[in-house]
Amino acid sequence: MRRWPDTARSFTQYCKGEYTMGNFCTCCKKSIGMFSGENRILDDSQHVFCDRCFSAFGNWVRMLKNRDARVEIDEAYEQFSEEIAKIKIPADVRPIIIEETEKLYKLRLSICDAKRQNQSEEQRQEEEEQLSELAKRREKERRLRAMMLTTGFGFEGYRIVKYLGVFSGGVVQGTGFLSELSADINDIFGSESNTFSKKINMCREGAMEKLKMQALNVNANAIIGIDFETNSFRNNMIGIMVTGTAVIVEKIAD
Repeated sequence: MRRWPDTARSFTQYCKGEYTMGNFCTCCKKSIGMFSGENRILDDSQHVFCDRCFSAFGNWVRMLKNRDARVEIDEAYEQFSEEIAKIKIPADVRPIIIEETEKLYKLRLSICDAKRQNQSEEQRQEEEEQLSELAKRREKERRLRAMMLTTGFGFEGYRIVKYLGVFSGGVVQGTGFLSELSADINDIFGSESNTFSKKINMCREGAMEKLKMQALNVNANAIIGIDFETNSFRNNMIGIMVTGTAVIVEKIAD
């Protein structure tokens, strides 16, 4: 016998006839009660997920369902494909999620292609330009991820074929009142200031990204001699500067 759902979400599902008692989450195997909605990747799927498990990958599913432009659908599915391997999901459930999301992706593409047939030539050209920009952005991101980095002056098994110059990237960030207060408390007890550590790490990552972007702009595929410099400015400002030599390297043939 059904119980009347207590939450607004479950009430909506109840009115639509979608709410059933006794369903179990495909991921955590726990019973889905009235305080957790039943989430499906495909509307007609027998696999349901509780809110907690669905939140791990649900953003990409919602993006696929809500995006209309092909370029946006492609981008959402690519993000899902890259991130799904990093999410902690039971080994027997991962293939189910991947398979159903792929079916959803193909379904959304077929709907998009059907709409495209009714588009004007100007709209089609605009979409092709968006696809071209997306392809360029993906290639740029791929090259950034593949860029080789070292504080030394070479890579084992590679030779430097061209030096492209010395580049630098810098980030200056304020510590903030709350960070200062937290640091003062840590200083009293002689403990590590995690707040300052996080800010320094953020600055280092930001400076490194700027250096990599400059190297990428001159078509480098590696940076050697990387060196970090930390400075403290007035008014509690932290500055991180990173320098390196952009080079083109190639693998030495065996």
